[in-house]
Order: sequence, then structure tokens, then C-alpha cells
Amino acid sequence: DEGIPVGIHQILCRMNRALDAQLRASERIVLPAMRGEIAPGPGYWIERLHGNLERLNRDGARIREITRDFVLPEAACTSWATLYARLTAFLTDLAEHIRLENERLFSQFGPGGMAHDGIVESNG
Repeated sequence: DEGIPVGIHQILCRMNRALDAQLRASERIVLPAMRGEIAPGPGYWIERLHGNLERLNRDGARIREITRDFVLPEAACTSWATLYARLTAFLTDLAEHIRLENERLFSQFGPGGMAHDGIVESNG
């Protein structure tokens, strides 16, 4: 069928693994480094998390591409519309979370401590 978002499941599974790894690393490594409990300092560990954020950025962009920026086909059912609405909310929340990390948390450690901006924001 035209417009079916093939590949969404695999991307979301990959994003789930990346987010889980990101949270575990933040709790176990980055936050203790920020408190001075482990070495090296937080900038080193924050930089290591950037790869995850870049993958999340690519995955979010791929979801938007597959869904044609969440434009529903004419024959879309309610479940399809719900999926797109929830994916939109998820990517928006993720972008906001990363923005807050960059601006409020990581920015205090200088340019090397900042994650990438605009992870999954739409162009439209």
C-alpha cells in the first residue's frame, strides 16, 4: 500500500536501545563525573554520548522521511493517525529534552560538553 511507513519498527527499536544506553550512561557516568566523583571530567563523557545523539538525530530524520513528515495517506485509519500523532509527540519531546540538556546542563562545561542541537525538529 502506498504510504505505509516501512521500517518504523526497526528504527524505533534502535532508538529505544540508544535512549536506554544514554540514560544508563548519564546516571552511572556523566552525572557522577559532573559531581567530581569519577574521572576524567564530564566533558570527556559528554563527548562519548554525542555518537548516540547523532544516531538518534539520523533516526528521527529517517522517521520523518518515511512518514513524509507525518502526512497521512487518504486511506489512513484511526490507528495510523494515532501512531503518527504519538511519533510526532515523541520526537518533539526528545528534541526538547536534548535542547534542555544542551542549554542548561551540558553548556556549563563548555563547547566540548554540549550535545548537538535540533535533533529531530521538522523543517516545516
